[in-house]
Amino acid sequence: MKTLILTALAAIALSSGCAGGRSNLRFDDTRYPVSLSPTVLGSDGMVLVPARREIVGKLEIETKVYGLLWAAVPLTPNKNLSDQVNDQIERAGGQAVVNLRVTSRQCGLNSAWVLSTVPLWPGCSRVFVQGEIIRERPAELVPAPQAEPTTDAQASLAHPMAVPAGFRSAP
Repeated sequence: MKTLILTALAAIALSSGCAGGRSNLRFDDTRYPVSLSPTVLGSDGMVLVPARREIVGKLEIETKVYGLLWAAVPLTPNKNLSDQVNDQIERAGGQAVVNLRVTSRQCGLNSAWVLSTVPLWPGCSRVFVQGEIIRERPAELVPAPQAEPTTDAQASLAHPMAVPAGFRSAP
């Protein structure tokens, strides 16, 4: 029975290795707007809706971060990606990045699962940063919005804080 318990504990210990890396991704010196959302502000301060912009490239950065004590102690506490972002935007002729996505995966270093149970075994994570590089379209190339007649049914579906058509404030 004692052998069975020791075997079970050894199996749990050996299968529970969780080496990895941890870091703060930084964009402090980026010369262009970078947004997790699908929009940024244009040169006029208004939101660049899809009709007012064009995608000119893809931002793709892959980097690695390391840690000890199962990623509790980051060996790369801050990873500044500003230079890579600036370079890719300039090469694409862009003005901003939208739809920024960050994903992380295990490195091959973590495949040594027996060693990853040891706290001082360094862990690693592969970090992928992706986004769309965009440029503002010149005003003359932006199609004019089409005005549609509003019916009472459409007006009833309007936002509750919208001012009704024909409303005039008191003098």
